[in-house]
Amino acid sequence: MRRAAAGTLAFAMSLAAPCPARAQAGEGTVVDTVIVSGASRLPATTVLTLAGVLTGRSISYRDVQRAIHTLYGTGQYEDIRVSQGTVDGREALRFDLIERPMLARWTLRGATAVSEGSVRGKARLYEGQPYDPAAAARTRATIDSIYRQKGYYLARVDLRELPQDDGSLRVVFDVDEGRRVAIAQVEVEGNRRFSDEQVTDRLKTGPEGFFWFQKGEYKEDQLETDLRERLPEFYGNRGFVDFQVVRDTLLVHEETGKATLVLEIDEGEQYRVGTFEIVGNRKYPTQFLGQYYPFSDTTGGGFLGFGGSRGPPVFDRARWDEATQNVRTFYYNNGYIYAEVRPVLTRRTGPDGVNLVDLRWQVGEGTPAIVNKVSIRGNTITHEDVIRRSILMVPGDVFRQEALLRSYQTVSNLGFFEQPLPPPRYEPANEQGDVDVVFEVKERHTGNVNFGASLGQGTGVG
Repeated sequence: MRRAAAGTLAFAMSLAAPCPARAQAGEGTVVDTVIVSGASRLPATTVLTLAGVLTGRSISYRDVQRAIHTLYGTGQYEDIRVSQGTVDGREALRFDLIERPMLARWTLRGATAVSEGSVRGKARLYEGQPYDPAAAARTRATIDSIYRQKGYYLARVDLRELPQDDGSLRVVFDVDEGRRVAIAQVEVEGNRRFSDEQVTDRLKTGPEGFFWFQKGEYKEDQLETDLRERLPEFYGNRGFVDFQVVRDTLLVHEETGKATLVLEIDEGEQYRVGTFEIVGNRKYPTQFLGQYYPFSDTTGGGFLGFGGSRGPPVFDRARWDEATQNVRTFYYNNGYIYAEVRPVLTRRTGPDGVNLVDLRWQVGEGTPAIVNKVSIRGNTITHEDVIRRSILMVPGDVFRQEALLRSYQTVSNLGFFEQPLPPPRYEPANEQGDVDVVFEVKERHTGNVNFGASLGQGTGVG
């Protein structure tokens, strides 16, 4: 790249020096001929077309810059040099190209925990194409990342480029897997309400122990699930709605392969349930939907006078999410498949200094969907009437998700089709929000029936 830049600079100087008047006007040099050297894979005419360089036209410094940039962008060239001169009294522009070698093959050596196929599925290093050193470096990083995900933090990946007699290149990624990291200890920082043991018991990522199942294996995807789902769920179900993992650090001893996992967390404040309301509902009364409210059995005040006298309960994220989903399901089962039930939490401090979270279901009901058409596809042997008798919805019915699921189960239980059946689909039928329902089936071959006949003395057929 540096040689190409030098060639461009020399070209620019030659453009500016001969004719001050032309330089002042901002024009380049009119090139009479263009010479391309070193192009064996692409014809010279193709190179010039890509470069955008035409004879008989004025070519400036910026034109050459663009040409070099475009040619490098093809991935074909390792180096490009451009120079200007005079040939037989004519202005000439010369492109000297050094092509990248073709990548004949690349392989993975020394790997037992990772297959070459899994690497090829993620790598962007293509055989039979010009060799891209940057792509090879990215592939090396990909291999390293795969090993880290499997807990091999001590793995080392080296890249070797092997020139071949025909000018092509072979690439080998040599892997020294090292020891798989085993977690010896998990430390928790920032926990005030729960002990280290209470926190770490919620993790699937744990230290090695006495029992055979306590291997202490480190898996990156498993730890990510621990930190994104299991810990927030544990705290959220106990009122800590602002809980977050601030940082996770893995300290690995290179000689032993033992590691310490350090988790820094911010528990936040614990919240109790405050008020509750439902807004936006028109079809179903607030009193009716309030039956799904999950904290009415424990709160002294709150919603519609429900509850006992023990004071506001600790907020439980799992119960709140389950109740919200139950309301959605109720709407879906009554034709309101476009209904939205959005849970809203508003934090505040009560008069006695208690942290409260006011709850609300923001409902957008929409209009109920009507079944416009029920289609059955894929039944090449079974009569359509047999299948339709198992479908618990007909055109004109209000679409109910529960009826759709029961129909799916009934059709599956006929025993005529390959299992599992694809889930039935429903698609918008018109602007009013009605739906077309589609059941896809594939006939199952249950065996062959053979008809035989033999010749006898009596009737002739027996």
